Amino acid sequence: MTESIKQVAKRYDVTVATLHYYDEIGLLPRLTRDPHGYRQFTDADCSDLEMIICLRHLGLGVKEIASVMQPAVDADARQLKLALIEKQKQRLLAQQVDLQMGLLMITIKAQIYSHPDMPSKVHARKAIRQFVQARLRPQAPPVALTATLAGNREAAWFMAGDVAVIDRAVRLYQTVQ
Repeated sequence: MTESIKQVAKRYDVTVATLHYYDEIGLLPRLTRDPHGYRQFTDADCSDLEMIICLRHLGLGVKEIASVMQPAVDADARQLKLALIEKQKQRLLAQQVDLQMGLLMITIKAQIYSHPDMPSKVHARKAIRQFVQARLRPQAPPVALTATLAGNREAAWFMAGDVAVIDRAVRLYQTVQ
């Protein structure tokens, strides 16, 4: 089954011009055309387009996407692709920490505005305690929260992805005295 470029543009919320551009620069190399010359998208083309859109949303440029989308024909090409993917992964993990800290700050501000009768430091410390507590593994010892907030955390108490955000939250907790 094939779909027209207008149908695909609507389904993926991109412009027809964007799809033309992706085709012209070779990001969609398997596109076929109907007898009238209109581009037709197969399921495989749509799958490629989903990958392209995802990579664009993750911040990769068109040249980087083209590099990732090309088949890796040798070990050197695979290593370059792996390095590019790892670099992007690290950038996204850093963004994830920033987003989690942003959500924590919003929580603190919401508590402050909801209860103006309490000092903002009390709200901040309470929100940070809850934030850290929510990330503790179930098998963490009872002293884990107190020790972590004092700066003596054990990595095993948290999921590996949470360690960076916990470190930032603890630094914030320690500054709000």
